[in-house]
Formats: sequence, structure tokens, C-alpha cells
Amino acid sequence: MNTSFPSPEDRWVVEAEPFLSIGGVSADPPAMFTDVTQATRLRDGRIAILENETSELRFFAARGENLRTAGGRGEGPGEF
Repeated sequence: MNTSFPSPEDRWVVEAEPFLSIGGVSADPPAMFTDVTQATRLRDGRIAILENETSELRFFAARGENLRTAGGRGEGPGEF
């Protein structure tokens, strides 16, 4: 069991102002979210967001512009 605190270089810092915002009350449909399951920044800078409500994987450019949407609900159990 490790009970020590992380070293300063391993700590995360959360800035007071976000450098990127995707979504919001007046966002376009691809950037409207109901239930985000996970989001990650890909190696090339793109951002992938998994929207659980619609079973969609939405891709955004590094600056937040919508690139494309993949997936959606299938017709039966386990379909994507």
C-alpha cells in the first residue's frame, strides 16, 4: 500500500480559467451533451467524447470544432 503524496511533478494542476470549452447551453447539436461517460485527448490533439445517452463517440479538433460523430444506438442488445 502506497500512502505517500505524489511528487510535485506528478501532481495535476487545475487552472482557474479553462483553455477549452466544448458544449454549453447554446451549443450546436454535436456539442450538446446529456451523459458524458468519458473524454480523452488523443495523441494528435483531437478530443474524443463518449456520449452515453445517444451511444455516440464524438470527435473534436484540438480547438473544440466538431469533426465527426460515430456510432449510435443499435437495434438490439449489445449493438452499437
